Amino acid sequence: MLVVFLVVSFAELIFILGVFNIIPCSRFLATVLPGVLVDMTNITRQEANLNLLNQNSLLEQAAKLKAEDMALKGYFSHTSPEGIAPWYWFDKVGYKFAYAGENLAVNFLDSSILHQAWLNSPSHKANIINSNFSEIGISTSQGIYKGKQAIFVVQLFGTQNTAIQGSRPAEPIMLSKTPKKINTNVLGETAVNDIQIIEEEESFIAVKRIGDEQATDTINPVSLKRYSSWYSRLFASPNFTISYFLSAIFIIVAASLILKIFVKIKIQFPALILNGVIILLIIVGALYFNHWLIRFIGKIV
Repeated sequence: MLVVFLVVSFAELIFILGVFNIIPCSRFLATVLPGVLVDMTNITRQEANLNLLNQNSLLEQAAKLKAEDMALKGYFSHTSPEGIAPWYWFDKVGYKFAYAGENLAVNFLDSSILHQAWLNSPSHKANIINSNFSEIGISTSQGIYKGKQAIFVVQLFGTQNTAIQGSRPAEPIMLSKTPKKINTNVLGETAVNDIQIIEEEESFIAVKRIGDEQATDTINPVSLKRYSSWYSRLFASPNFTISYFLSAIFIIVAASLILKIFVKIKIQFPALILNGVIILLIIVGALYFNHWLIRFIGKIV
């Protein structure tokens, strides 16, 4: 029982240290994996009978620049403290878009829970299932947020426009003021320079260049293309990984306890039975705590 308790405690300690970024993040312990998130997004779109998104290297570069900017400056918002708008990063890498969108997240450890958090938000889900998008790029960066180590996640959507000739200047696109807040469920639209901002309530959903009607033809794949390996999908959800591990230990201890109680009914060791019950309660408590913790610390915009 002591050995089992130490194993459970060690596994739980590693998980908690990974959640709070106290130990270095790795692909095994605490990284939201972009490829896995792309696959989850496409699975959601497939279920909604929408075209699947192709991974685009320019969008990945733009997402990386945005994530690194947030990590370096310690902010978490679609618009930077200097007023740089989200679509600036598209232009900076030369992605000529007709439609563009952005989802952000911070402090998430688990890819599956992050994706579900986006789906639980109407405005974030609107990006994920937006039929105007044909490409996607996701990147992460580590930095300081509110005085603590954090993982910033940027998910960018886009559709290229071949009608735009030449490279657009990569000068920062500033917002003179924050886009108006809408307190109803009705979509609102505002225009800044040549960008049409489509927003719902207080969340940035997507933008469209005014006057750009000719987008590239979108490809609707017949089958789902995987952008992640089986290994990364296996460990993309540390919460599920440790849940399976603790559940396996729970089954072993519970089976041993049942055998101990019923095989030799006349010979009982109350202390051993009590210890087994305590271990089972600890495992159940750890499972519920992990589920609550990983949802509590994450934030999306």
